[in-house]
Amino acid sequence: MIRAISLENNSNTRNISREFGGFEPALEPVREYDYSILGLNSQREIAPVYDQNDYILVKNEHKMIKLQVKDILFIEGKGNYVSLYTTKCKILTLQTMKKLESFLQPYKFVRVHKSFIVSFYNMDSLDKCNVFINNIEIPISDSYRESFRIFLAENARQI
Repeated sequence: MIRAISLENNSNTRNISREFGGFEPALEPVREYDYSILGLNSQREIAPVYDQNDYILVKNEHKMIKLQVKDILFIEGKGNYVSLYTTKCKILTLQTMKKLESFLQPYKFVRVHKSFIVSFYNMDSLDKCNVFINNIEIPISDSYRESFRIFLAENARQI
């Protein structure tokens, strides 16, 4: 899991940025070994556990900002930049929507428009054409409507 990292030392910030490149998937499957009585061992992969309490590091200008995943409300794409709207602030970073979408997908983020990715946990309501988060209207485009409907069917209980 991604955990809190002390960013007090500036050299750590540069190393983290260079090593992981911002939103690189830091979670890899862990290998677990089973040992039998005969001394033979078998190997199996354990899927990584994703938790809304995880932290990610976001590069903003010349510093890295630590964000808790559950604080991200939605993401808006603007060319090669994206704005992450959180419960506390808005952060602009140089990143592609496609890379960010694949990185945040395990945390129940879904793309609803060419320019918007939303957090399933922070959605207040939705209608046929929009998702509402904190009284902000986010459009659902026709090209993403079907994949969004499938995402809701897999992740939401409806009564």
